[in-house]
Amino acid sequence: MKKLVCVSFSNSRIIAHIEKEDKIINESWHIRTSKRGVFDFPKKLLKKLNWGIGDEIEWIDQNNGTFTLTKINKKTND
Repeated sequence: MKKLVCVSFSNSRIIAHIEKEDKIINESWHIRTSKRGVFDFPKKLLKKLNWGIGDEIEWIDQNNGTFTLTKINKKTND
C-alpha cells in the first residue's frame, strides 16, 4: 500500500514523498495548505497515489515531526 509521508515546511506548505512497502519513491512534492487546513495536492501526485474524489484518507501523526496520509477506502482502484 502506498502512503504519503509529510513534514511541515511552513505555515502554508508541506513537503511530501511516497513510500510503498518501506521503499521511498525518489520524488518529492511541495503541497500548499490553506489556513483552514485544506491541502492542494498536485494532480500528478494524486494519480501516482491513485487517490480521487470520495476517497477517505487517514492522517497518522508519527510523533517525530512527520505524519502520513493513507487511503483507507476503495472508492478509486488501487
